[in-house]
Amino acid sequence: LLPEEVLAERGFNQTILEELRKRGHNIQCGMYGGSIVQGIEWRKQENQLWACSDVRKGGAPSGI
Repeated sequence: LLPEEVLAERGFNQTILEELRKRGHNIQCGMYGGSIVQGIEWRKQENQLWACSDVRKGGAPSGI
């Protein structure tokens, strides 16, 4: 996606932002985030799928 920027909320962990900068990421800080995050993790040893949502937007994982 373009532009190739990472948008971070003010107050985000500076250590993480510095590591991203070291890896060549262009960091821009703003007042709030602009996306909703959904994540799915497969835990191979347990043979389980785990889900999570961005709690800042009132999200909650659901599934069958």
